[in-house]
Amino acid sequence: MNYVGSTNMMKVHIIGDILLQGKGTNNVSAFGTALHVTDAKDALNKLEDGEIIVVKRLGREFMEILDKVAGIIVEEDEMSSSVVIECAAKDIPIIYNATGASTIIKSGCFITMDPKRGIVYSGRANISY
Repeated sequence: MNYVGSTNMMKVHIIGDILLQGKGTNNVSAFGTALHVTDAKDALNKLEDGEIIVVKRLGREFMEILDKVAGIIVEEDEMSSSVVIECAAKDIPIIYNATGASTIIKSGCFITMDPKRGIVYSGRANISY
């Protein structure tokens, strides 16, 4: 039966352990090894291609490492707009306002980012939109 104003509903089920939830910037998911960095210089010294960096704050100085990251997780709510714009252009997901990310996510662990929902999963989660 069709009713005026009715909608179809779809249930989405994702299997994976949720580590934390914040806010996401785009709809491109990412997975990789987590790497804690204190600043851009620290990232330049430690970062390997395809890693997901975990930072307390994301400033303009991180622009030079964007070609190497698979994603960025930021504890704070404020970020450099130039970095956000560049990440959007390069389809690099950001999850921000991720309170406690530095203590919850361990360096070296494999994680999946779902920026559409603002969720970080432990391991490889099967995400589809």
